[in-house]
Amino acid sequence: MDEASPEQLINKLHTHKADIAICTEKIADDAYLIVKPCYQWHHIAIVPKGHPLAEGDISLERLASFPILTYSFGFTGRSNIEMAFKNSACEFDIILSAADTDVIKTYVRLGLGVGIIAGMAYDEKIDTDFVARDLSHLIPSSRTKIAYLKNNYLPLYGQHFIDELIFAAEEMRF
Repeated sequence: MDEASPEQLINKLHTHKADIAICTEKIADDAYLIVKPCYQWHHIAIVPKGHPLAEGDISLERLASFPILTYSFGFTGRSNIEMAFKNSACEFDIILSAADTDVIKTYVRLGLGVGIIAGMAYDEKIDTDFVARDLSHLIPSSRTKIAYLKNNYLPLYGQHFIDELIFAAEEMRF
């Protein structure tokens, strides 16, 4: 297992340094890959308890009135976040971009802004200092996909891994 950007993962497939790539962004754009949908998910906003966004209706306008901390471009549905704000004509200020949700959570805890993260990255048992606000009505859902090269033999264990991952995702229904 290797965490990398979607571009790096695709490159690893093409250079035979990886058998399978799992990501949300960019992977469907490559004609040399077989792409299988795995699971669909949505973004949430996280704020410390007592924050003005912890209560009341949530809108892109209200979100845009605070500094935003979210994923780096190309990671974890960032393009859907950008598209939602662009379509609403709201000006928003992303002051921190990170590939890792825990980095975003750390800076939200320090009071630097509102985190926009994948809903599945929030754990109500661990993240008890946050209020999570559903953004599925504001930001289009994202779909994580599994890809591998069309003209490359995928070992049986790779095929089984893909089947198990898709089965587990269906059972969990993100």
